[in-house]
Amino acid sequence: MNTNESRTAWIVAGVLLILLIIVGYLWLSQKQDLNTVLQNGKTDIASVRDQINTDCQGPTMDQDACKADLNDLASILKDFSADVQAASTTTTAQ
Repeated sequence: MNTNESRTAWIVAGVLLILLIIVGYLWLSQKQDLNTVLQNGKTDIASVRDQINTDCQGPTMDQDACKADLNDLASILKDFSADVQAASTTTTAQ
């Protein structure tokens, strides 16, 4: 590959990287509707709740893991609250 082809390849790679960054930003900054936020929150909270039940109860209780799970739950609930506040409450016609 000569210098001109190499330069062209790097330019194409740079343009694709910039487009990927733009699409990623738009995807992450897009508001979610309330139903999506509630469903995602339900799933996240249920998985942490199950982990808390495993780590915080019974003869195999692990206090360090229990504390970490409770901190994870607090973080998820904080994020969930912010997501609900930011969610669009408009629904589309079905």
